[in-house]
Amino acid sequence: MAESTDLNEREHLRRRPPDLPRRGHRVAMEANASEESQQLLIARLARKRQIYKTHKCTELKVAISELEHLW
Repeated sequence: MAESTDLNEREHLRRRPPDLPRRGHRVAMEANASEESQQLLIARLARKRQIYKTHKCTELKVAISELEHLW
């Protein structure tokens, strides 16, 4: 009888508390966070590129209109 109680106590100690996530789950969450941050970086860079192109296009239009006024 004492041996079975001992086994139950050891089994209880071996179990992970239910509020702690599994190690693999944490690694997967970190990988998802990494992927998400990578996607956000790509989106931010694409937006900056679009703004840069828009500004350059505007500058060229202004320069062309100034040149055309001289004629």
